[in-house]
Amino acid sequence: MEKSKSGPVSNTVVLSLCFAVCFVALIHVEIELHAHRQVLQVLNQQREENLELLNSTREKTIDSVLQSDSDKGE
Repeated sequence: MEKSKSGPVSNTVVLSLCFAVCFVALIHVEIELHAHRQVLQVLNQQREENLELLNSTREKTIDSVLQSDSDKGE
């Protein structure tokens, strides 16, 4: 019986294909992570803006209440 040379070649091809698939999957995961990081950055920025607006509104409300209390006391 002769050994065919297709055995080692096919193993090398299969190994190369596995490596290529893993590499493509890794790139896909990195792209997805990058997109999620950008979304989180935008959401955090919006949250900070909303907190600043809320704090500003609270300060104005407190100032108006204190002002009305001081007007009543005079």
